[in-house]
Amino acid sequence: MRSLISESRQKGLDNLEAEANKAIEMIQEVDDLRQTVSEKLHAANEKLADVKELAMGYRQTIKANFPIEQWEKFGIMDKR
Repeated sequence: MRSLISESRQKGLDNLEAEANKAIEMIQEVDDLRQTVSEKLHAANEKLADVKELAMGYRQTIKANFPIEQWEKFGIMDKR
């Protein structure tokens, strides 16, 4: 009987250890994914800033070289 209880406990501990190891691996994988997402987000934010800067230059060029009546043709609204 004691042998059966001891064996049952050992199986339970082995199962607990295996599940804990799986959880640790999953946490590490999530941390790696977070790092990847963080890097991609940083790159995307830099690219968005570049696009906004180009768009602002585009707007300024249009506003400086075309009359207000033609701004809408270029997708620029008169916000006065």
